Amino acid sequence: MTQGLNQQVVAFPTRSLSDEAYLDLWIDSLYKKVRYSGRVISMTILLILWH
Repeated sequence: MTQGLNQQVVAFPTRSLSDEAYLDLWIDSLYKKVRYSGRVISMTILLILWH
């Protein structure tokens, strides 16, 4: 059952990257204090750049 998967895993590091276009995806986050429901809490802000 895993023979096909093993072949894909072995081929992955040696594949050609020039055959297709690849998008860049950058994800980061930061914490800021915000007022929520009458309280000040620390909340995560996600920053996502897709190019």
